[in-house]
Amino acid sequence: APGSSRGPEGPQLQRVRKLVQVWMKRFASGPLPAVLSSQEVAGGLELLDTRAVAPQRRLRLDGQAAEVYNACESIQSLPGLTRLLNADSSQIEAILARLLEQKVLLGVNGRYLALATRGNLPDLPSADQFPGGCAGVHLPDQSYRPWLRAYSAAGFGGSTEKVR
Repeated sequence: APGSSRGPEGPQLQRVRKLVQVWMKRFASGPLPAVLSSQEVAGGLELLDTRAVAPQRRLRLDGQAAEVYNACESIQSLPGLTRLLNADSSQIEAILARLLEQKVLLGVNGRYLALATRGNLPDLPSADQFPGGCAGVHLPDQSYRPWLRAYSAAGFGGSTEKVR
């Protein structure tokens, strides 16, 4: 239409808009947003996973499992990991299978990528602090600091499964 800044919305755009709304509601509700983070600890890595698909909240990676996961911070193949870590491919393959099962690793066409972000989460900016501005997206009015405290508390309590 003349003077209109937008064209008609097709079914794909409507679906994307609905999915974004679902994501925003999930992110803003509950005690913790979806997070997958890793932190180096003595002898390995500790992963905190609050995503809905997480089989467990905490996972400890020791020894070779931690080495494989760290190596997968950039995309790796099985032959590349075997060369990089100077290790037996069957051992590496078994570790990759466990990490995929735990849903902390992405595997596509024989290439692998670690999904966790490193370290503590930074504070999220409020709408008025966000450098990109606000495009009329309205999240429920709430302070994000409580979920950061809950995140910290959740990361150091409960049971941890070890992967070696």
